[in-house]
Amino acid sequence: MRFRSAFLLTLCFNATIVLVDKGAGMLIYWIMRDDPGTKGRYDLITILPILLMTLANQGLASSIVYFTRRNEVDIRTAGETTGAIAWISGIVVGGLTLAVLWLWSLIDPQANLPSIGYILPILFTVPFLLTISYRNSLQLVLGRMRTYNLIHLLPSLLFLPSFLLAYFVFSEREEKFAGILARLIPAIIVAAVVVWLMREQVSFRFRVNWSFYKRALSFGWRANVNSTLTYLNHRIDYFWMYPMLTLLGGASPEQAMVMVGLYGLAVTLAELIWYVPDALRDLLFSKVAGLPKSEARLFTPVVCRNALLVCIVVGAGLFAVHDLGFSLFFGKAWAEKWAPDVTPSFAILLIGTASFTVAKIIQSDLAARGKLNACIGLGSIVLVSMTVLDLYLVPSYGPVGAALGSSIAYLLSAIASVFVYVRSVRIRFSQLLIPHREDLQHYAEVLQGLRARFGGKRDAPKES
Repeated sequence: MRFRSAFLLTLCFNATIVLVDKGAGMLIYWIMRDDPGTKGRYDLITILPILLMTLANQGLASSIVYFTRRNEVDIRTAGETTGAIAWISGIVVGGLTLAVLWLWSLIDPQANLPSIGYILPILFTVPFLLTISYRNSLQLVLGRMRTYNLIHLLPSLLFLPSFLLAYFVFSEREEKFAGILARLIPAIIVAAVVVWLMREQVSFRFRVNWSFYKRALSFGWRANVNSTLTYLNHRIDYFWMYPMLTLLGGASPEQAMVMVGLYGLAVTLAELIWYVPDALRDLLFSKVAGLPKSEARLFTPVVCRNALLVCIVVGAGLFAVHDLGFSLFFGKAWAEKWAPDVTPSFAILLIGTASFTVAKIIQSDLAARGKLNACIGLGSIVLVSMTVLDLYLVPSYGPVGAALGSSIAYLLSAIASVFVYVRSVRIRFSQLLIPHREDLQHYAEVLQGLRARFGGKRDAPKES
Protein backbone atom coordinates (compact mmCIF):
# COMPACT_ATOMS: atom_id res chain seq x y z
CA MET A 1 0.00 0.00 0.00
CA ARG A 2 1.38 3.39 -0.99
CA PHE A 3 2.07 6.16 1.50
CA ARG A 4 -0.95 8.35 0.75
CA SER A 5 -3.39 5.44 0.88
CA ALA A 6 -1.76 4.20 4.06
CA PHE A 7 -1.93 7.68 5.57
CA LEU A 8 -5.60 8.13 4.63
CA LEU A 9 -6.47 4.79 6.17
CA THR A 10 -4.40 5.52 9.29
CA LEU A 11 -5.90 9.00 9.61
CA CYS A 12 -9.42 7.59 9.42
CA PHE A 13 -8.62 5.02 12.08
CA ASN A 14 -6.98 7.68 14.24
CA ALA A 15 -10.02 9.92 13.91
CA THR A 16 -12.12 6.99 15.10
CA ILE A 17 -9.68 6.44 17.97
CA VAL A 18 -10.04 10.10 18.97
CA LEU A 19 -13.82 9.81 19.04
CA VAL A 20 -13.88 6.50 20.90
CA ASP A 21 -10.86 6.89 23.18
CA LYS A 22 -11.37 10.51 24.14
CA GLY A 23 -15.11 10.00 24.34
CA ALA A 24 -14.48 7.27 26.91
CA GLY A 25 -11.97 9.51 28.66
CA MET A 26 -14.48 12.35 28.83
CA LEU A 27 -17.04 10.02 30.37
CA ILE A 28 -14.51 9.12 33.06
CA TYR A 29 -13.84 12.82 33.57
CA TRP A 30 -17.58 13.32 33.94
CA ILE A 31 -17.75 10.61 36.60
CA MET A 32 -15.00 12.45 38.52
CA ARG A 33 -16.02 16.00 37.56
CA ASP A 34 -16.62 17.05 41.17
CA ASP A 35 -13.29 15.67 42.41
CA PRO A 36 -10.19 16.61 40.34
CA GLY A 37 -8.01 15.01 43.02
CA THR A 38 -9.48 11.57 42.35
CA LYS A 39 -8.81 12.08 38.64
CA GLY A 40 -5.21 12.97 39.47
CA ARG A 41 -4.70 9.72 41.39
CA TYR A 42 -6.41 7.79 38.59
CA ASP A 43 -4.11 9.34 35.97
CA LEU A 44 -0.90 8.56 37.85
CA ILE A 45 -1.63 4.89 38.45
CA THR A 46 -3.08 4.13 35.00
CA ILE A 47 -0.02 5.63 33.31
CA LEU A 48 2.26 3.01 34.92
CA PRO A 49 1.59 0.05 32.53
CA ILE A 50 2.53 2.16 29.50
CA LEU A 51 5.62 3.52 31.25
CA LEU A 52 6.82 0.03 32.22
CA MET A 53 6.14 -1.28 28.70
CA THR A 54 8.19 1.57 27.26
CA LEU A 55 11.09 0.77 29.58
CA ALA A 56 10.89 -2.96 28.77
CA ASN A 57 10.59 -2.54 24.99
CA GLN A 58 14.38 -2.50 24.35
CA GLY A 59 13.70 -0.76 21.06
CA LEU A 60 12.80 -4.06 19.42
CA ALA A 61 9.71 -2.65 17.72
CA SER A 62 11.93 -0.21 15.82
CA SER A 63 14.50 -2.95 15.17
CA ILE A 64 11.84 -5.20 13.65
CA VAL A 65 10.93 -2.54 11.09
CA TYR A 66 14.52 -1.50 10.48
CA PHE A 67 15.98 -4.98 9.82
CA THR A 68 13.03 -6.59 8.05
CA ARG A 69 12.60 -3.61 5.72
CA ARG A 70 16.23 -4.05 4.75
CA ASN A 71 15.73 -7.81 4.29
CA GLU A 72 18.37 -8.54 6.92
CA VAL A 73 16.05 -10.85 8.86
CA ASP A 74 12.90 -12.76 7.92
CA ILE A 75 9.47 -12.14 9.45
CA ARG A 76 9.27 -15.51 11.23
CA THR A 77 12.61 -15.13 12.98
CA ALA A 78 11.83 -11.58 14.08
CA GLY A 79 8.37 -12.58 15.29
CA GLU A 80 9.38 -15.69 17.22
CA THR A 81 12.31 -13.95 18.87
CA THR A 82 10.41 -10.85 19.95
CA GLY A 83 7.44 -12.97 21.05
CA ALA A 84 9.67 -14.74 23.56
CA ILE A 85 11.48 -11.57 24.60
CA ALA A 86 8.13 -9.88 25.34
CA TRP A 87 7.53 -12.29 28.21
CA ILE A 88 11.14 -12.40 29.39
CA SER A 89 11.30 -8.60 29.52
CA GLY A 90 7.90 -8.38 31.19
CA ILE A 91 8.96 -10.76 33.94
CA VAL A 92 12.29 -8.98 34.49
CA VAL A 93 10.70 -5.52 34.64
CA GLY A 94 7.99 -6.85 36.94
CA GLY A 95 10.57 -8.29 39.33
CA LEU A 96 12.58 -5.07 39.33
CA THR A 97 9.45 -3.03 40.01
CA LEU A 98 8.55 -5.19 43.00
CA ALA A 99 12.12 -4.91 44.29
CA VAL A 100 12.06 -1.11 44.01
CA LEU A 101 8.75 -0.90 45.86
CA TRP A 102 10.03 -3.25 48.58
CA LEU A 103 13.18 -1.17 49.08
CA TRP A 104 11.11 2.01 49.10
CA SER A 105 8.88 0.58 51.82
CA LEU A 106 11.96 -0.26 53.92
CA ILE A 107 13.43 3.22 53.50
CA ASP A 108 10.13 5.01 54.17
CA PRO A 109 7.67 2.79 56.08
CA GLN A 110 5.10 5.61 56.03
CA ALA A 111 5.13 5.93 52.23
CA ASN A 112 1.67 5.71 50.67
CA LEU A 113 2.60 3.13 48.03
CA PRO A 114 0.09 1.25 45.84
CA SER A 115 -1.03 -2.06 47.32
CA ILE A 116 0.01 -5.38 45.81
CA GLY A 117 -3.58 -5.73 44.55
CA TYR A 118 -2.94 -2.74 42.28
CA ILE A 119 0.64 -3.60 41.35
CA LEU A 120 0.18 -7.20 40.15
CA PRO A 121 -2.44 -6.41 37.45
CA ILE A 122 -0.24 -3.53 36.26
CA LEU A 123 2.78 -5.83 35.95
CA PHE A 124 0.74 -8.55 34.25
CA THR A 125 -0.33 -6.04 31.59
CA VAL A 126 3.24 -5.35 30.43
CA PRO A 127 4.06 -8.56 28.45
CA PHE A 128 0.74 -8.33 26.62
CA LEU A 129 1.46 -4.72 25.64
CA LEU A 130 4.91 -5.75 24.40
CA THR A 131 3.42 -8.59 22.36
CA ILE A 132 1.00 -6.16 20.73
CA SER A 133 3.80 -3.71 19.93
CA TYR A 134 6.10 -6.33 18.38
CA ARG A 135 3.48 -8.22 16.36
CA ASN A 136 1.89 -5.05 15.06
CA SER A 137 5.28 -3.79 13.90
CA LEU A 138 5.42 -6.88 11.69
CA GLN A 139 2.04 -5.98 10.24
CA LEU A 140 3.43 -2.54 9.38
CA VAL A 141 6.34 -4.17 7.58
CA LEU A 142 3.95 -6.38 5.60
CA GLY A 143 1.85 -3.36 4.62
CA ARG A 144 -1.29 -4.69 6.31
CA MET A 145 -2.57 -1.23 7.08
CA ARG A 146 -6.16 -2.24 7.80
CA THR A 147 -5.32 -4.78 10.47
CA TYR A 148 -2.38 -2.65 11.68
CA ASN A 149 -4.77 0.21 12.35
CA LEU A 150 -7.42 -2.14 13.71
CA ILE A 151 -4.97 -3.22 16.42
CA HIS A 152 -4.44 0.45 17.30
CA LEU A 153 -8.21 0.98 17.42
CA LEU A 154 -9.22 -2.11 19.42
CA PRO A 155 -7.84 -0.96 22.81
CA SER A 156 -9.90 2.23 22.50
CA LEU A 157 -13.03 0.28 21.61
CA LEU A 158 -12.52 -2.09 24.54
CA PHE A 159 -11.41 0.44 27.16
CA LEU A 160 -14.77 1.93 28.12
CA PRO A 161 -16.68 -1.40 28.34
CA SER A 162 -13.79 -2.80 30.41
CA PHE A 163 -13.76 0.24 32.70
CA LEU A 164 -17.53 0.20 33.23
CA LEU A 165 -17.50 -3.56 33.86
CA ALA A 166 -14.70 -3.21 36.39
CA TYR A 167 -16.18 -0.05 37.94
CA PHE A 168 -19.68 -1.39 38.52
CA VAL A 169 -19.01 -5.13 38.94
CA PHE A 170 -15.46 -5.92 40.08
CA SER A 171 -14.26 -2.90 42.06
CA GLU A 172 -17.31 -1.51 43.89
CA ARG A 173 -16.91 1.83 42.06
CA GLU A 174 -13.24 2.25 42.92
CA GLU A 175 -11.87 4.32 40.05
CA LYS A 176 -8.17 3.43 40.25
CA PHE A 177 -8.67 -0.34 40.24
CA ALA A 178 -11.26 -0.07 37.47
CA GLY A 179 -8.73 1.92 35.43
CA ILE A 180 -6.05 -0.73 35.95
CA LEU A 181 -8.38 -3.53 34.83
CA ALA A 182 -9.42 -1.40 31.85
CA ARG A 183 -5.77 -1.52 30.76
CA LEU A 184 -5.31 -5.24 31.44
CA ILE A 185 -8.46 -6.68 29.84
CA PRO A 186 -8.02 -4.98 26.42
CA ALA A 187 -4.30 -5.83 26.45
CA ILE A 188 -5.06 -9.55 26.80
CA ILE A 189 -7.75 -9.50 24.10
CA VAL A 190 -5.77 -7.40 21.59
CA ALA A 191 -2.60 -9.48 22.10
CA ALA A 192 -4.59 -12.62 21.32
CA VAL A 193 -6.06 -11.00 18.19
CA VAL A 194 -2.75 -9.77 16.76
CA VAL A 195 -1.02 -13.10 17.45
CA TRP A 196 -3.87 -14.85 15.62
CA LEU A 197 -3.66 -12.42 12.69
CA MET A 198 0.05 -13.19 12.29
CA ARG A 199 -0.32 -16.96 12.76
CA GLU A 200 0.65 -17.81 9.16
CA GLN A 201 3.86 -15.76 9.29
CA VAL A 202 4.90 -16.40 12.91
CA SER A 203 4.42 -19.62 14.84
CA PHE A 204 3.01 -19.69 18.36
CA ARG A 205 6.16 -21.14 19.87
CA PHE A 206 8.74 -19.07 21.71
CA ARG A 207 12.19 -19.40 20.16
CA VAL A 208 14.93 -16.80 20.49
CA ASN A 209 17.37 -16.33 17.64
CA TRP A 210 20.21 -14.91 19.71
CA SER A 211 22.11 -13.65 16.69
CA PHE A 212 19.17 -11.51 15.57
CA TYR A 213 18.40 -10.47 19.14
CA LYS A 214 21.94 -9.18 19.67
CA ARG A 215 21.82 -7.19 16.42
CA ALA A 216 18.34 -5.91 17.21
CA LEU A 217 19.44 -4.89 20.68
CA SER A 218 22.56 -3.15 19.38
CA PHE A 219 20.32 -1.03 17.17
CA GLY A 220 17.31 -1.02 19.43
CA TRP A 221 18.85 0.09 22.73
CA ARG A 222 19.26 3.55 21.28
CA ALA A 223 15.74 3.41 19.88
CA ASN A 224 14.57 2.34 23.34
CA VAL A 225 16.37 5.24 24.99
CA ASN A 226 14.77 7.49 22.40
CA SER A 227 11.27 6.05 22.91
CA THR A 228 11.68 6.20 26.69
CA LEU A 229 12.76 9.82 26.44
CA THR A 230 9.78 10.49 24.17
CA TYR A 231 7.35 8.97 26.65
CA LEU A 232 8.93 10.71 29.62
CA ASN A 233 8.85 13.98 27.72
CA HIS A 234 5.09 13.52 27.39
CA ARG A 235 4.46 12.42 30.97
CA ILE A 236 7.34 13.41 33.27
CA ASP A 237 5.56 16.61 34.30
CA TYR A 238 2.71 14.44 35.63
CA PHE A 239 5.11 12.65 37.94
CA TRP A 240 7.05 15.79 38.87
CA MET A 241 4.00 17.81 39.89
CA TYR A 242 3.05 15.91 43.02
CA PRO A 243 6.47 15.84 44.77
CA MET A 244 7.32 19.36 43.62
CA LEU A 245 4.07 20.78 44.96
CA THR A 246 4.23 18.92 48.28
CA LEU A 247 7.98 19.18 48.96
CA LEU A 248 8.80 22.55 47.40
CA GLY A 249 5.46 24.33 47.05
CA GLY A 250 4.00 23.65 50.49
CA ALA A 251 0.82 22.09 49.09
CA SER A 252 -1.01 19.38 50.99
CA PRO A 253 -1.19 15.92 49.37
CA GLU A 254 -4.84 16.49 48.46
CA GLN A 255 -4.16 19.94 46.97
CA ALA A 256 -1.31 18.48 44.92
CA MET A 257 -3.53 15.69 43.56
CA VAL A 258 -6.18 18.23 42.59
CA MET A 259 -3.57 20.16 40.59
CA VAL A 260 -2.41 16.93 38.92
CA GLY A 261 -6.01 16.24 37.88
CA LEU A 262 -6.48 19.77 36.52
CA TYR A 263 -3.24 19.64 34.58
CA GLY A 264 -4.15 16.22 33.22
CA LEU A 265 -7.21 17.61 31.46
CA ALA A 266 -5.19 20.45 29.91
CA VAL A 267 -2.63 17.92 28.64
CA THR A 268 -5.36 15.65 27.26
CA LEU A 269 -6.81 18.54 25.26
CA ALA A 270 -3.47 19.92 24.03
CA GLU A 271 -2.24 16.50 22.91
CA LEU A 272 -5.28 15.91 20.70
CA ILE A 273 -3.46 17.65 17.86
CA TRP A 274 -0.71 15.02 18.05
CA TYR A 275 -2.98 12.45 16.45
CA VAL A 276 -1.95 13.96 13.11
CA PRO A 277 1.85 13.51 13.48
CA ASP A 278 1.32 10.24 15.34
CA ALA A 279 -0.70 8.94 12.37
CA LEU A 280 2.29 9.81 10.19
CA ARG A 281 5.17 8.81 12.47
CA ASP A 282 5.29 5.03 12.03
CA LEU A 283 4.40 5.30 8.35
CA LEU A 284 7.13 7.88 7.81
CA PHE A 285 9.69 5.73 9.63
CA SER A 286 8.84 2.72 7.47
CA LYS A 287 8.76 4.81 4.27
CA VAL A 288 12.05 6.64 4.84
CA ALA A 289 13.79 3.43 5.96
CA GLY A 290 13.15 2.04 2.48
CA LEU A 291 13.89 5.20 0.44
CA PRO A 292 17.17 6.44 -1.01
CA LYS A 293 18.43 9.50 0.87
CA SER A 294 17.86 11.75 -2.12
CA GLU A 295 14.15 10.87 -2.23
CA ALA A 296 13.64 11.06 1.54
CA ARG A 297 15.17 14.53 1.50
CA LEU A 298 12.31 15.72 -0.70
CA PHE A 299 9.58 13.66 0.92
CA THR A 300 9.90 14.49 4.63
CA PRO A 301 9.73 18.32 4.34
CA VAL A 302 6.35 18.08 2.59
CA VAL A 303 5.02 15.92 5.42
CA CYS A 304 6.52 18.17 8.10
CA ARG A 305 5.25 21.56 6.98
CA ASN A 306 1.74 20.30 6.26
CA ALA A 307 1.49 18.42 9.55
CA LEU A 308 2.45 21.64 11.35
CA LEU A 309 -0.20 23.62 9.47
CA VAL A 310 -2.94 21.09 10.22
CA CYS A 311 -2.00 20.97 13.91
CA ILE A 312 -2.11 24.76 14.23
CA VAL A 313 -5.55 24.92 12.61
CA VAL A 314 -6.94 22.03 14.68
CA GLY A 315 -5.46 23.45 17.89
CA ALA A 316 -7.03 26.85 17.30
CA GLY A 317 -10.39 25.21 16.68
CA LEU A 318 -10.18 23.13 19.85
CA PHE A 319 -9.34 26.15 21.98
CA ALA A 320 -12.21 28.13 20.47
CA VAL A 321 -14.85 25.55 21.45
CA HIS A 322 -13.46 23.97 24.63
CA ASP A 323 -14.95 26.40 27.15
CA LEU A 324 -18.50 26.14 25.81
CA GLY A 325 -18.21 22.38 25.39
CA PHE A 326 -17.08 21.73 28.95
CA SER A 327 -19.57 24.21 30.39
CA LEU A 328 -22.32 22.10 28.86
CA PHE A 329 -20.67 18.79 29.78
CA PHE A 330 -19.48 19.45 33.34
CA GLY A 331 -22.14 21.97 34.33
CA LYS A 332 -21.27 24.29 37.22
CA ALA A 333 -18.23 22.18 38.13
CA TRP A 334 -16.39 23.46 35.04
CA ALA A 335 -16.41 27.14 35.99
CA GLU A 336 -15.98 26.48 39.71
CA LYS A 337 -13.28 23.78 39.77
CA TRP A 338 -11.67 23.27 36.37
CA ALA A 339 -11.68 26.29 34.06
CA PRO A 340 -9.51 28.72 36.12
CA ASP A 341 -6.49 26.40 35.76
CA VAL A 342 -7.32 24.28 32.73
CA THR A 343 -8.03 27.07 30.22
CA PRO A 344 -4.75 29.03 30.65
CA SER A 345 -2.76 25.78 30.89
CA PHE A 346 -4.39 24.51 27.69
CA ALA A 347 -3.62 27.77 25.84
CA ILE A 348 0.05 27.67 26.87
CA LEU A 349 0.43 23.96 26.10
CA LEU A 350 -0.96 24.37 22.59
CA ILE A 351 2.04 26.51 21.64
CA GLY A 352 4.38 23.73 22.71
CA THR A 353 2.45 20.78 21.32
CA ALA A 354 2.00 22.45 17.93
CA SER A 355 5.71 23.26 17.65
CA PHE A 356 6.67 19.76 18.84
CA THR A 357 4.84 18.35 15.82
CA VAL A 358 7.88 19.41 13.81
CA ALA A 359 10.22 17.56 16.17
CA LYS A 360 8.11 14.38 15.96
CA ILE A 361 8.22 14.30 12.16
CA ILE A 362 11.92 15.17 11.90
CA GLN A 363 12.96 12.63 14.52
CA SER A 364 11.03 9.86 12.75
CA ASP A 365 13.05 10.66 9.63
CA LEU A 366 16.34 10.75 11.54
CA ALA A 367 15.56 7.45 13.28
CA ALA A 368 14.80 5.80 9.93
CA ARG A 369 18.20 6.98 8.69
CA GLY A 370 19.82 5.31 11.70
CA LYS A 371 20.71 8.63 13.37
CA LEU A 372 19.42 7.61 16.76
CA ASN A 373 22.14 9.45 18.66
CA ALA A 374 20.76 12.69 17.25
CA CYS A 375 17.25 11.67 18.32
CA ILE A 376 18.46 10.88 21.83
CA GLY A 377 20.18 14.23 22.07
CA LEU A 378 17.08 16.07 20.87
CA GLY A 379 14.88 14.14 23.28
CA SER A 380 17.24 14.93 26.13
CA ILE A 381 16.75 18.64 25.48
CA VAL A 382 13.08 18.27 26.37
CA LEU A 383 13.66 16.15 29.47
CA VAL A 384 16.42 18.31 30.94
CA SER A 385 14.86 21.68 30.16
CA MET A 386 11.41 20.57 31.31
CA THR A 387 12.79 19.26 34.59
CA VAL A 388 14.76 22.44 35.31
CA LEU A 389 11.86 24.70 34.37
CA ASP A 390 9.37 22.65 36.38
CA LEU A 391 11.56 22.91 39.48
CA TYR A 392 11.23 26.68 39.26
CA LEU A 393 7.70 27.08 37.88
CA VAL A 394 5.55 24.27 39.33
CA PRO A 395 5.95 25.05 43.07
CA SER A 396 4.88 28.66 42.47
CA TYR A 397 2.37 28.42 39.63
CA GLY A 398 1.00 24.87 39.73
CA PRO A 399 -0.62 23.60 36.50
CA VAL A 400 0.04 26.85 34.63
CA GLY A 401 3.73 26.63 35.58
CA ALA A 402 3.91 23.02 34.39
CA ALA A 403 2.29 24.03 31.09
CA LEU A 404 4.77 26.88 30.61
CA GLY A 405 7.74 24.64 31.38
CA SER A 406 6.51 21.95 28.98
CA SER A 407 5.83 24.39 26.15
CA ILE A 408 9.25 26.03 26.42
CA ALA A 409 10.91 22.59 26.45
CA TYR A 410 8.92 21.43 23.41
CA LEU A 411 9.73 24.64 21.54
CA LEU A 412 13.46 24.30 22.28
CA SER A 413 13.46 20.72 21.00
CA ALA A 414 11.58 21.72 17.85
CA ILE A 415 14.09 24.50 17.10
CA ALA A 416 17.03 22.16 17.69
CA SER A 417 15.43 19.44 15.53
CA VAL A 418 15.01 21.86 12.63
CA PHE A 419 18.65 22.98 12.84
CA VAL A 420 19.91 19.39 12.99
CA TYR A 421 17.78 18.31 10.03
CA VAL A 422 18.59 21.33 7.87
CA ARG A 423 22.32 20.83 8.42
CA SER A 424 22.04 17.08 7.87
CA VAL A 425 20.17 17.06 4.55
CA ARG A 426 21.02 20.55 3.28
CA ILE A 427 17.59 22.08 2.74
CA ARG A 428 16.10 25.49 3.52
CA PHE A 429 14.15 26.23 6.70
CA SER A 430 11.15 27.27 4.61
CA GLN A 431 10.95 23.80 3.06
CA LEU A 432 10.28 22.33 6.50
CA LEU A 433 8.04 24.99 8.03
CA ILE A 434 6.25 27.10 5.43
CA PRO A 435 3.44 25.57 3.32
CA HIS A 436 4.01 25.86 -0.43
CA ARG A 437 1.45 26.64 -3.08
CA GLU A 438 1.94 23.25 -4.67
CA ASP A 439 0.89 21.63 -1.38
CA LEU A 440 -2.70 22.49 -2.28
CA GLN A 441 -2.53 19.67 -4.79
CA HIS A 442 -1.80 17.23 -1.95
CA TYR A 443 -4.89 18.40 -0.05
CA ALA A 444 -6.99 18.06 -3.19
CA GLU A 445 -5.71 14.53 -3.68
CA VAL A 446 -6.34 13.66 -0.03
CA LEU A 447 -9.93 14.92 -0.28
CA GLN A 448 -10.37 13.05 -3.55
CA GLY A 449 -9.01 9.93 -1.89
CA LEU A 450 -11.46 10.31 0.99
CA ARG A 451 -14.35 10.69 -1.44
CA ALA A 452 -13.15 7.64 -3.33
CA ARG A 453 -12.89 5.63 -0.11
CA PHE A 454 -16.18 6.65 1.45
CA GLY A 455 -18.23 7.91 -1.48
CA GLY A 456 -18.16 4.76 -3.55
CA LYS A 457 -15.70 5.99 -6.20
CA ARG A 458 -12.79 3.75 -7.01
CA ASP A 459 -10.75 5.98 -9.31
CA ALA A 460 -8.33 6.95 -6.59
CA PRO A 461 -5.88 9.72 -7.45
CA LYS A 462 -2.41 9.04 -8.62
CA GLU A 463 -0.24 8.56 -5.57
CA SER A 464 3.29 9.34 -4.56
